Amino acid sequence: MKTPLHSPQKEITIIGGGLAGWTLFEHLVSAGHDPATLTLLEKGVSGRGSSGVLQAMLHPFTGSTLAPKPGAMDAWRYSRQWLQAQQSKSGQNMYTEHPLWRVAIDEKTQTQFARSFEKTQQSDPHY
Repeated sequence: MKTPLHSPQKEITIIGGGLAGWTLFEHLVSAGHDPATLTLLEKGVSGRGSSGVLQAMLHPFTGSTLAPKPGAMDAWRYSRQWLQAQQSKSGQNMYTEHPLWRVAIDEKTQTQFARSFEKTQQSDPHY
């Protein structure tokens, strides 16, 4: 017989204290799982592994445009709010915000960036 996920008898070990590990931990607790039965393992300082390097940089402006894909800005805002909440709860500095610079070397790229920036400003007033 399977034990339901929310049962206090079920113990769960989460490997990795980065964004994915802490997100899973938070969602399990939010779903009613007893935090005392959850173990989060991290070999170093939480958030300093893959979540702390440029490959894990969170921003909605990927690719050759400044117009994020549909839903990307909402996901980005949610991620920022979630990180701020985790930082507030833990008292640890878990992330740092930095401006994002996109370099447009030639005129074609400058024009493309200008058009996509204008388009995004029209569709998202918070952009």
